[in-house]
Amino acid sequence: MTDGNLPKSIVIPLANPRTAADLVRIGATLLQDGGAITALSIVEVPEGVQLSDGATRARQARRLLQRVLEFVPEGVELRTVVRIGRRADEGIVELAAEEEADLILFGWGGPDRARRSVAEQEDFQPVFSPTIDEVIRERPCDIAVVKQRGIGEVSRIVAPVRGGPHAELALRYASALQAGFGAKLDVLHVVSPNVDPSIRAKAERNLGLFVERHTGDASAAKVI
Repeated sequence: MTDGNLPKSIVIPLANPRTAADLVRIGATLLQDGGAITALSIVEVPEGVQLSDGATRARQARRLLQRVLEFVPEGVELRTVVRIGRRADEGIVELAAEEEADLILFGWGGPDRARRSVAEQEDFQPVFSPTIDEVIRERPCDIAVVKQRGIGEVSRIVAPVRGGPHAELALRYASALQAGFGAKLDVLHVVSPNVDPSIRAKAERNLGLFVERHTGDASAAKVI
């Protein structure tokens, strides 16, 4: 994998800058040399309220966002942006377009049980959060969602691949994270336990070739 295959512009929306360390660490690992990260905070102002009423909260957000600079590795360019708007998803999509972002990197706290309960009553199935789900629908660029649980020391990365148009992107990012964290990479493809041995052998061969082409190490390929 060449560095040119990695994103040159990454936008990291931050609802809580205090939890930004892991996202900045991951973003810096995925970033192409010479690229830049934009840490974004959106101050949402409800309909019927003047946008100028968000100015005080915007100043507070700017002060909090400055703390993100403490987590930036040496040599990585990061700038902070605070926007005032009606909806966070719209602000994220707009900034991604302005920055010509290659990747939006979200942090996600996990399922909201109350929200899922309401969604079930209204007969729709949420995926992440209202903001993340809306940005995914807009698809302004590649999007990665990180389940935030504190990454600490990373010793092993598992990249499940099924094939299809997103497998290459997943492997590209997994390989970059492996190199950045000094971790072991396993690229996993699952087949039915009852599959014909010749089909399994073909899957193993194809996965090995795919992994070697993108990482240079066919031994990372695992078919189970």
